[in-house]
Amino acid sequence: RIDAQSAQGKVLGGIATAAAGIGVPVVAFCGALEGEPDLLASQLGVEAVLPIAEAGMPTSESMRDAEHLLRSAVDRAWQRIATATGTGFRPRGDFS
Repeated sequence: RIDAQSAQGKVLGGIATAAAGIGVPVVAFCGALEGEPDLLASQLGVEAVLPIAEAGMPTSESMRDAEHLLRSAVDRAWQRIATATGTGFRPRGDFS
């Protein structure tokens, strides 16, 4: 879960700081998101925050379908990257 208090945590902030130091953008995936995604991303120092589960989805359902939900979230992230960069970039490998 990512929410307003996540910016006070050490792990995600440490990853974002280290990645920024070498010019690598970070996308944070979370099981649930509480708050406005762009504002949270800015507070956390990451490019984007993407929830894996749909809003209101019961935890038991999201855990059961975690693999599918994560794959879908990663696909959405690649779509955003391709759109933002205008490259149509897609990773190599089977991510379906």
